[in-house]
Amino acid sequence: MKKVIAILLTIICLLTLPACQSKREPAPTLWIVTNVGFPDEQFGGEDDLRNIIEHLGGLPSGVDIELEVLPLEGAELHTRLTRLRTELLSGGGPDVFLMYAPPLPERELLFQIPQIAMDKYFMPLDELQDSAKFMEWDAMNQKIAAAGRTDKGQMLLPMFYGYNVAGTNEPVAEVPGSWDEALNSSDRAVQEGYGSGLRRSGFRDVALTDVVDYEGETMLITQEELSRRVKEALSFPYDDENARSWSMTELASENECIEQGWAGPAGTAFPLYNTDGGVTAKVNSYIAVNRSTTHKEDALTLVDMMMSRDFLTLEGFWSESRTMNQSGMFLFNSLRAWNGGNPIYDDFFEDGRSIMYAFSLTEGRQALHREIIDKISYAYIPSAADQELIKLFKDCKAAGSEEEIDKLVSKCYTTIEMILAES
Repeated sequence: MKKVIAILLTIICLLTLPACQSKREPAPTLWIVTNVGFPDEQFGGEDDLRNIIEHLGGLPSGVDIELEVLPLEGAELHTRLTRLRTELLSGGGPDVFLMYAPPLPERELLFQIPQIAMDKYFMPLDELQDSAKFMEWDAMNQKIAAAGRTDKGQMLLPMFYGYNVAGTNEPVAEVPGSWDEALNSSDRAVQEGYGSGLRRSGFRDVALTDVVDYEGETMLITQEELSRRVKEALSFPYDDENARSWSMTELASENECIEQGWAGPAGTAFPLYNTDGGVTAKVNSYIAVNRSTTHKEDALTLVDMMMSRDFLTLEGFWSESRTMNQSGMFLFNSLRAWNGGNPIYDDFFEDGRSIMYAFSLTEGRQALHREIIDKISYAYIPSAADQELIKLFKDCKAAGSEEEIDKLVSKCYTTIEMILAES
């Protein structure tokens, strides 16, 4: 399928020169596209980003920026994504991609499969390893960074990621160390912790690990195994009204833990282990550079700035009142929302740093954070295939029988195979 598409694109390019020339004239601005933000794309964003760039010394050439914020959903989103994909195929498109991977199956992504886009559209960022002025390459979690790496180099840099952890205000005698141990646990709080995580879009992360070979365009899990994992996940109990446990995709702030009831010596928090016995990390935002950019130095400098600890705190540029009421946090607040907000730097919180004032870690939770990141065994960037898996579990929760579940699994499996064939 890929060969056929490549031949067709070659023919189109030959017929439409100079549109498909690999070189393009330098644009008067550095064009950044993002799918991060609120429905109102006029909320701020561009001016805020411009102020941050100025605060950090400006871009090398002095070029101005243009921030294109994609709509959250709907026909306009599809239209603009189609335009962007067409420009990318012709050797054009934005200079920098600031992408958020929402755990929403209905949300159309610019890059349906980021793992393919890395080699197809992105520029290796490895030269920043020695030339970076703001970020600290060697201090980044390399397990997370590896999700954006191919044999061509570091093609994108993850910014924030989440993992699945459960909390309860009851003591837990023995925390299970694997999916199978959790399935067989007699501790109600443990079972509910897994049940809560699975119902908060955690099925893809906890019940499965590597399911797709994107390069080979094949599934790494059988349809029968997928069906079994779905049924196992559905067996974990969870009662919204009387639950003893709840789940998070990051270690919450002090106030949030108190509100949930996880406080005091009896409280317990524990990671939700995947089927390989480790912890899954889901990248929720990343930054990349178009290999066709005509502003390479400026684009790489912007990546350097936005991967710095100062930027990732999301607090250095805002007053506390602006942060707490989210006024003007248009672009930056959503970089870490929903999927969890752990910055890629493992020691980020150890110097007293916090995220947006409201998110900090006590010493106890810092220790747990270190324990969890040591146990990360699998990190990934959500693709359209992962969106189908999230949708599958959502649909199966409403299914009335095992037969109906098997049909939903079969449909999902076929859909993912079609996505791979068309990639």
